[in-house]
Amino acid sequence: NNATWGSTVHVGPGVNIIGLGKLASVFNCTVSGDCLLHDASAASGIYAHTTNGGTTKIEGFRINGSVASQVIFHAKDAQGLHLSDVTFDGLAGNTTTSCIELEDVNYWTERNTFVDVNTGYNCYKSLQMYGDSGNPNQPHPSFGYNRFLDLKMNPTGQQIAISLEGGAYFYNSTLRATINAA
Repeated sequence: NNATWGSTVHVGPGVNIIGLGKLASVFNCTVSGDCLLHDASAASGIYAHTTNGGTTKIEGFRINGSVASQVIFHAKDAQGLHLSDVTFDGLAGNTTTSCIELEDVNYWTERNTFVDVNTGYNCYKSLQMYGDSGNPNQPHPSFGYNRFLDLKMNPTGQQIAISLEGGAYFYNSTLRATINAA
């Protein structure tokens, strides 16, 4: 139940990644950069942004970072993403790892659901939302209509639980989190 995650896993809308549970499917990510990338930022092709209400499920596993400057889970322009029963954690003592990064690149990040999503003690930023000011289809980074129904975060020291950056708009959403800060 402890395997190496040695390269970026890059998936598009409609691709599901389902493990056996966050205690049974455990991966140690050795990638510098993104470990798991859900990309829906393209105008066409397999990474095309969709508003058709399709769902991508990512559930049932844990990823532990082992390198500084990692992004454990990165989503670009996600729509209809469903994360559940997952844990993301970084390298102990680092000051650069983001465990969950939601990014508006060319469109928006809306109508996603997060249930039983945990970030460990080694995430410099547990949840980061930001956008590109050059976004051609949306004049602002939009993070509306998301449902964060059960987040568990454990920031310590100078770590950050939730970060809205680059003028991110977070609205018409539900945020329910348990944050244990030391």
